[in-house]
Amino acid sequence: MVFREASRGLILATLITAEIYSRLKPHAAAKYYALAAAALVPENHLDLYPQCLFRAAEADYRQGAWFSATQLYQKAFTAHGLIAERPFDLDKHADLSRALHGLGVIQAAAVKAGPPYEGFISRSLKEGGVTDLLRQGLASLPVPPWWDTLTLEDLADRTLDQLGRHAFADAGARRSLRWSSLGACWIIEFADSYADTLVAERLAAAAQVILADLALRDPALLPTRVAIEVTAGAAGTEMDLGTTTDGAEPRQARLAQLSAPGKDAVNGLAAESIAVTLAAIREISVLPDDAFDRMLDGALEADLMSHVVCGVAFDTAYADVIGAGIFADAHSSECIPLRDDGRALQARSALPQAGLRVEAGERRTCQTRRHAGW
Repeated sequence: MVFREASRGLILATLITAEIYSRLKPHAAAKYYALAAAALVPENHLDLYPQCLFRAAEADYRQGAWFSATQLYQKAFTAHGLIAERPFDLDKHADLSRALHGLGVIQAAAVKAGPPYEGFISRSLKEGGVTDLLRQGLASLPVPPWWDTLTLEDLADRTLDQLGRHAFADAGARRSLRWSSLGACWIIEFADSYADTLVAERLAAAAQVILADLALRDPALLPTRVAIEVTAGAAGTEMDLGTTTDGAEPRQARLAQLSAPGKDAVNGLAAESIAVTLAAIREISVLPDDAFDRMLDGALEADLMSHVVCGVAFDTAYADVIGAGIFADAHSSECIPLRDDGRALQARSALPQAGLRVEAGERRTCQTRRHAGW
């Protein structure tokens, strides 16, 4: 979806917001804003399109989703080569150096891991026209890159230490998105399928935006862990929260796929993401109910929805760049993860665990706001 009326200023502002989120480390939110910026680019500002994709790829790189990052880098380099003047002039295009560094690390890990990682990365670099550029860039360095002498185990350790996520964290039949915010550990778990990835990343991006918005309002969260297992429901259906025994985790949430790009459908799904997130926040907040409700009302009055939905639905922005066929080409779900991401072990960690229950108030609030013009 391309919005012809989008101004250059709006696109740049959206890109700046993505950069801000990236520096604060809610990388799912950064990825969403970068993809939204890409979806907003009209034909008379196509020079901005590669920048948007480079930002989205970098967000995935930083959250360890290296299959996805590689596909986005490939798309970014292809667009950059077609659109930019002197496209491979590193002095003229600052994005290239950052992207080549990320791809260099990814390629090194893939080569050390061997098949099928190595084959996927090699094919992606070739299709993106990056193979020679990356080779030349690495050869021009005054000293060999730091990853050259590391074993796969050492490189994986360094990745975990620097990024807080495992290399190729999006490999395997199941995957997760993890981050820390306001003292709590947040985990979104889901199957590595296209439909489940869309709805899970949509929820993660919304949750990170909401938590960032609430930071100055001090929701007083316990230092706990919130885990939500997300599955994709059929388009047009309402969200469904699985019932579990008290204390069981992760909690289940089935969120509908986007049925149409219309405003009502987009806002409806965003309202559900807000409801699920606010329910989780309420569970771990020590604020009295009336104080929490006042905080929530203030956030909603400040137009929280306009931050959760940035001009275009996450599903649309993602699918515009990575369709189901491209996603499947990575075969990431068939790969054995380089490391267990800790789901089985961390589920028994010393962190207290919070459940997930959407109160009627959260549902009513979001429904009321949506019908009032969201």
